[in-house]
Amino acid sequence: MDFTSQIPLLQERRRQGHGLLRRSRTLIGSRDRVLLASLVGWMEGVPPLVGAATTETELLLHVRQHHPDLLICTDGLEQGSGVSLLRQARHEHPAIKTLLLVQRPLVRTILDAIDSGCDGICAAELTGNGSVHAALNAMESDNQYIDRVAAGVLSHGRLRRSASGAPPGSATEQATATGLAALSLREEDVLHGLCKGMTNQDIADALTVSIDTVKSHVSSVLRKLDVNDRTQAVVMAFQTGLVDLPSSPPAWTN
Repeated sequence: MDFTSQIPLLQERRRQGHGLLRRSRTLIGSRDRVLLASLVGWMEGVPPLVGAATTETELLLHVRQHHPDLLICTDGLEQGSGVSLLRQARHEHPAIKTLLLVQRPLVRTILDAIDSGCDGICAAELTGNGSVHAALNAMESDNQYIDRVAAGVLSHGRLRRSASGAPPGSATEQATATGLAALSLREEDVLHGLCKGMTNQDIADALTVSIDTVKSHVSSVLRKLDVNDRTQAVVMAFQTGLVDLPSSPPAWTN
């Protein structure tokens, strides 16, 4: 869905923008419509905001039509991905500044963003604590910015690879990252529940959905991760750092 026509309605409060924002034609994108609306509101009084959309195709269309100076997007989009968008936007407009708000802080996502030439990488959950402002400050001086969450994920991932002996960029690592990135947000919620040792009924109660819906999500998680059972899915989530290791082992239930 393209939100561009709704920009005037979403900009409910006036806010003084960062210098880089005031001087830039900005494009923003996310599959999280609440976050997207919040970002549009945050841009109030910071002209010009040239577009806001939820899919890679729509955002690329805005890139080609409006030639933005600054692109702010999340790693997750309703169609395509934020990293793919950043890479293509930079290919078409090498001078564009790019800021990625990471909703799923996976090692592969962050490494791919760095490889694509992303100027700033911040955890989406910390957008209100000053990390975005710090990223914009660094980007304005032509420096790259990686916030503490993304940096911690990279450090954590290196430690795990060192312990497991898996080389960075290996086929196994790339396949795992692809599978995790393919999970929907609800499927990720279910996987987090599995990692806590929750039963299907526990997860259904926590997410206020039916147990059949949970079973469907579990099957989808196993298929996307290419694993045989819940235990293997949980091990993969721990190994990749998607979920922190618990202080005591979960009681996995099939």
